[in-house]
Amino acid sequence: MIDQADAFGVPKAIRSAPKDALEKVVESRLHKRIRAIGGHSWKFVSVSNRGVSDRIVVYKGRVVFVEVKRTGKTLSPLQKTFRQKIIDNECEYETVCGLEGVDSFVKKLRAESSMFSVFMRSLRSMVAAFKGDGCVPKDKM
Repeated sequence: MIDQADAFGVPKAIRSAPKDALEKVVESRLHKRIRAIGGHSWKFVSVSNRGVSDRIVVYKGRVVFVEVKRTGKTLSPLQKTFRQKIIDNECEYETVCGLEGVDSFVKKLRAESSMFSVFMRSLRSMVAAFKGDGCVPKDKM
C-alpha cells in the first residue's frame, strides 16, 4: 500500500506525528521538506568532534548548519560551543525545535533564499557589467 504524502512529500505517518515527536522524526521531516523544495540536507556526523549540528542544509546558494531538537529540549554545552564557532566564522546556524519548527524553518529559508537569489543575480550582473568581457587588466581593478 502506498502511503499518502502531503505537498512536501512527507508521508502521512510523519505528518501526523505527535507534537512532542522524537528527534529522529523531526529530523526526517526536515530532510524530506528540504528535498521537496529542491535543496539538499546531509547528515553531519563527526566521530572526533562531539556537539556538531545534525544536518547541513544547502538551498539556493545558502549553507545552513541545523541542529534538530524535540520540542522543549535545549542545546548541550558542546552544541552551544559548536554553534558559537559557526557564528564566529560568519556562517548560518539554526536550531529547529519540533515539527512546527521544521515548517517555520523551511518557510523562512524559502522566503530569504528568494531574496538572496535576486540579490546575487543583481550582483553578478553588476560585476559582469563592470568587468566587460570578464578580462580586466590588474591595473584597471
